[in-house]
Amino acid sequence: MMTVIGNNLFNKIVNEHKLIEPAEILQQIDSLLLDTIQRHEVDDEVFTDGMDVALVRINLETKELVFAGAKRPLVVIQDRQIAEIKGDRFSIGWSLSVEKRFHQHTINFTKGTSIYLFTDGYTDQFGIKTNKKLMVRHFYQMLQEINHKETYEQHFLLDRKFKLWRGTIPQTDDVTVAGITF
Repeated sequence: MMTVIGNNLFNKIVNEHKLIEPAEILQQIDSLLLDTIQRHEVDDEVFTDGMDVALVRINLETKELVFAGAKRPLVVIQDRQIAEIKGDRFSIGWSLSVEKRFHQHTINFTKGTSIYLFTDGYTDQFGIKTNKKLMVRHFYQMLQEINHKETYEQHFLLDRKFKLWRGTIPQTDDVTVAGITF
């Protein structure tokens, strides 16, 4: 439900309001979502459902990327070095009582730079052998090992690793990994 509402708000903000800055877009989605929630709130309950979002704007002419995140990071691999750009520490929605201000980060990229956006479903998956989560550290190691490979091969390797890690344990969350190599 939150994804459908969020997607509709995103389309309205970008297409009708013509906003292009990731932090402004997240701020507006949060504001409109909270307005919608307040109109339907019952007995002053605190709303505790939200969306974690990573959003980028890419300018291929200037080789500039602008990122803003709501509890989601951006991973950048450039010259074999990996960097995590953290999103803000709160979700879209989630609470009516927390004042939020989203920040954005600008990165210049070069040929060969890879970026990755992902949900927490991959890193939070429990493993059949350990009954522990895969964790961000291991995921980042994998990205560093495979980022130089072709896109289809990266997809295959990430999917295979996830399935081997999970084994017969049910998938615990949605899993999305989006990667771009310039």
